[in-house]
Amino acid sequence: MTVRAISISAPVSSITLGPEDDLSLCTTVSENHVFGRCPHLQDKVAHVDCTTHRKDATPVRHCREKDYDLTRRAYPLTLIFIAVLILASIMAGCNGDDNPVDPGQPPVISVFVAAPSTITVGESSVITYKVSRADSVRLVPPETSLVPTDSGQTPVTPAFTTTYSLVAYNKYGKDSASTIVSLTGIGLEAVNGLYYKGEMNSSVQTPLLQFRAAGDTSLVTPNTWASFSIIEGDGTLTSDSGLIDDGQIAQTAYDFSGSLGHAVVRAIISGTDTLDVQVRANTIIPGTNGQAQYVLLSDTYADVKHFNGDPYRVDYPPQDPDNSYAVYEDTEGLVVAVEDTELPWDLIQDNEPVDVILITGVLAGCETADGIGIGSPILDVRTVFGVPYVESLMGDAYFLRYLDEGLDFYTDTTGDSLVVELHLRKTAKTSEAAPPRYQYISADR
Repeated sequence: MTVRAISISAPVSSITLGPEDDLSLCTTVSENHVFGRCPHLQDKVAHVDCTTHRKDATPVRHCREKDYDLTRRAYPLTLIFIAVLILASIMAGCNGDDNPVDPGQPPVISVFVAAPSTITVGESSVITYKVSRADSVRLVPPETSLVPTDSGQTPVTPAFTTTYSLVAYNKYGKDSASTIVSLTGIGLEAVNGLYYKGEMNSSVQTPLLQFRAAGDTSLVTPNTWASFSIIEGDGTLTSDSGLIDDGQIAQTAYDFSGSLGHAVVRAIISGTDTLDVQVRANTIIPGTNGQAQYVLLSDTYADVKHFNGDPYRVDYPPQDPDNSYAVYEDTEGLVVAVEDTELPWDLIQDNEPVDVILITGVLAGCETADGIGIGSPILDVRTVFGVPYVESLMGDAYFLRYLDEGLDFYTDTTGDSLVVELHLRKTAKTSEAAPPRYQYISADR
């Protein structure tokens, strides 16, 4: 050992140490000691008897005076304690603004207002919010996430006087606030919401396509009518108007009699209010502007959820780092690849666009106008779409790619050659390499 303690206040030159002396070490260091070493004792500081050699009742260690190596001095224990406290304070100070200490508190909504708070039918109000310590913030209605979570603005156009709620969350709890936007004048309300499902070659919608007066209904006069028209898509309406006075509900239906599987239906109270609703079928429309399973390739993730609800889960497979996968596979045979365009990465967001629609199971009516869908023989696919841009084997199964239609087909085996999965792409891929089927992407998530 190199570091030892000896007394410099007691005369030690008279102490003679020999081989017979006990060379064990005293265990205590007092404030008037210095660090030293006894080279001839092989760096050990010897004592005769710690109990008989004390300085102020503190055991001391002795070497012969000439062997002192006074290279370092022992500091008082009080000073050492103060130094430790200073060091701890400096280390704590390093945890500054760049690394804030987790406050362990729920979020706080400090601002949640709508301006103007009173509007006429058809006008918009702007909601402003400010929140601290929130991991996520949701506005109801509509049920939507707000980004950024700390502050922002979002416009709303209610069809009737509406109470809006804001809920902020973190792992320690939540905070909520509400504000009211009041309407004056007569408006229109879609009784069953703004999104409707149907079937090709049918005029049945789920739910029913119904409208009624909203806003200041005291202004509704007898014989108030709503008129209906198709402003986007094709097909026909079973009626073009309906009486909505005295609390009545005007009803129409959309017939998917055209070649497109979607349309926008507009309801109007002349000179007062206009309301648009969307209707879609679960058909497959090929092409880079196509659709499948109520999803358009022009949709955002929010649109997907309007028609299909929240997904069973969301996957972020490493094989496709550019997309997030909203999985409806277990209930609707549907997976939607959403392009990851917004920060933070690897977190699917409502305003991100659809990239690929993957059909992985059978849902009644989900096929092309020629009857091609899940379960179709690969021979029928070739008959309808012709020679594929790519045709290859994936193990013991076929892969077919059609560029103009934006379609990829996968079979189960070369023996049965039945379609078990198909992908509808926004951007045609000219690569001859077959992307993996979703079941393999999912297995590696």
